Amino acid sequence: QVYVALSRLSALDGLVLSAPFRWQQMEREPALAEFTQKKADTKNLGQSLQAEALAYLSESVRSAFDFGNLWSTLHYHLRTYTKDASHSKKQKSLDWAKSLQADFKPVKDVGDKFLKQLDRILAVAADDNLAYLKQRVEAARTYFEPLFTGFSERIQAHAAALKKEKKGVKQYIKELSELEGAFYGQLQAIYKALALIEAVQNEEELTKAGLEKPPHNPVETPGGGSGKQKAAPKKKKADTKAVSLQMFNEGKTVNDIATERELTARTIENHLAYWVEQGEIEVTRLVAEDALEEITAAFTALETTYLKPVYESFEEKYDYSTLKFAAAYLQQENE
Repeated sequence: QVYVALSRLSALDGLVLSAPFRWQQMEREPALAEFTQKKADTKNLGQSLQAEALAYLSESVRSAFDFGNLWSTLHYHLRTYTKDASHSKKQKSLDWAKSLQADFKPVKDVGDKFLKQLDRILAVAADDNLAYLKQRVEAARTYFEPLFTGFSERIQAHAAALKKEKKGVKQYIKELSELEGAFYGQLQAIYKALALIEAVQNEEELTKAGLEKPPHNPVETPGGGSGKQKAAPKKKKADTKAVSLQMFNEGKTVNDIATERELTARTIENHLAYWVEQGEIEVTRLVAEDALEEITAAFTALETTYLKPVYESFEEKYDYSTLKFAAAYLQQENE
């Protein structure tokens, strides 16, 4: 009761106690005492947060490319074609449904192979591996997006053709709408996975408002449209990396930008490394020419894109920030 009372306070001003406050007279909850004794050291909370963030990232990325649930949904949908074709307009579409499942099977197989590749990448939890993970996920999205969009369009076209029947198709079109939503939801998960990688890279919070979504034209159900109201277009947020680029071009240092934007220096370094890789920033503005030559030679000799092996080979001669910029330059040169 004491805790409940005090937890309602927004300030100590005006607090009046009707009697002395004696800890010895208060009965302690055993579970609370046990929790207090086992409470983690605040110094370890940052490390725990980073570890859990990477674990959540790994789970989200794997889930985005695990098409098992979508396959099960499609398989279940196929099993609902159980009526006599002469009495059911849905049953006449059985061959269409079988064709959809058959065409999705090789897509699922590619997804299963990509999951194995993801497992190898995600087994390396170092921060510098995120760049490679992002590269592979971006490539996978480029590959899968037109395929999933194609499946959605097939379902939409089938539903549109059924609407001409007018009778006996309302429930079936609702089922098709749910099926199309499952395909779109998988594509949304892929988009979110990529956004999560970028957020972890830049040490930024990923919000719903800032989450990019793939284009979507949901199946319109009879009498109810798509069941969703179109939201008013939201004002597009400024690209945080572009803001850092502009400030850097104005002559501000990494620390100046970090202080002014209330971000960490590491986040700003990630932004600038991105622009080095895009060819928008001359790397020699961040790394001396002789150092750049020595570092890029080390990356080539060690046959790696990871920072840690190069860092260790130089015995801490160059910090991770310098190596990061050099690696971004090397990536831009390779491309």
